[in-house]
Amino acid sequence: MKVTSQIIVDKLKRIGVNQGRNSEVWLARDEQLAGEVILKEIPLSNFNDPSEFFREAQIIYANKHPRIVPINYACQDSNFIRMVMPYFPKGSLQDQLDIRPLPIGKVIKYAQEFLSGLQFVHINKFIHYDVKPTNIFITDDDSAMLADFGQARPTNNLGVALTPPTYTKHSPPELIGTSTSTKLTDIYHCGLTLYRMCNGNKFFDEQFDKFLSPTGMINVNLLAFSILNGEFPDRSLYLPHVPKKLRKIINKALEINPKHRHQTALELMNDLGKVVSLLDWQYEEVKNGARWFKYTIEHMYEIVLYLNYNDNMWYVQGKTIKIVDNTTRNRSIWSSPKGYKKKNDALKILNKIFNEMD
Repeated sequence: MKVTSQIIVDKLKRIGVNQGRNSEVWLARDEQLAGEVILKEIPLSNFNDPSEFFREAQIIYANKHPRIVPINYACQDSNFIRMVMPYFPKGSLQDQLDIRPLPIGKVIKYAQEFLSGLQFVHINKFIHYDVKPTNIFITDDDSAMLADFGQARPTNNLGVALTPPTYTKHSPPELIGTSTSTKLTDIYHCGLTLYRMCNGNKFFDEQFDKFLSPTGMINVNLLAFSILNGEFPDRSLYLPHVPKKLRKIINKALEINPKHRHQTALELMNDLGKVVSLLDWQYEEVKNGARWFKYTIEHMYEIVLYLNYNDNMWYVQGKTIKIVDNTTRNRSIWSSPKGYKKKNDALKILNKIFNEMD
């Protein structure tokens, strides 16, 4: 016996503008549930076959896991397929990375959480194909959850799937000129996501912007060449506080040849668990440079890279601040003995400082 009922939600505001592919996402209030929810609308005109209408909803439902954003319900009318999912006030990983990179300890924590969800997806013989910061949400208890299965595809018995359109900034080398791929494409996407978690979106976007024309058009050939040659993103370029072991793990996930990457999400998780240094250092840009800082119970430690406007030279200055009375002590081993005309020369000093702490 079929039952047809009415579901009513009030759209409050559109969110994630320009983040989704062929859909709109809204913050809405569901009066039946008496709470705020996320409403995803996909025009029926986007589908070639009615059998595809609820494919994404069905994949999410088939992959119920503590680290995968669940679906509350799905429905349709004459114009749209609509899916309703929980609302996370803390937003996505993208929102955090637009502000600054994450401390290394939080990079490891979040990554192991969403990777556990991805491992479950792979066990169930699906490939996500869209792992990126906009599709990782942060819960009220500060945990990471994997979302958005609009591009997900089932694999055949050999673990191969037909590749859907992918996010341009996350194009993996094996998809250039081929139509099929494996779960190792997800591993590459995880490597890019980790790279962005460590360095921030600005750091990543500045590299991508080199492929844009003055009118904003992407130089597709140059981008493809750089991806195929391992030049985008620049695997040698990390913020100074990112541990060497973590850089090596990320670069392995970003290997051009899929056979040389981590072969499972679980293998990547286990490698990340071996990173134990520089976990608490935070980074932020300031008006005339940048600062790195971390807190203990008694002290705040700070290293500042700054441009002195009086002599137009770059300096590195380290100090310890006692929290109880704000007493400050300069740390000569974290400071440059002189100024530098080029910012990159001062960054070399920072790299040396963090290498000695690593």
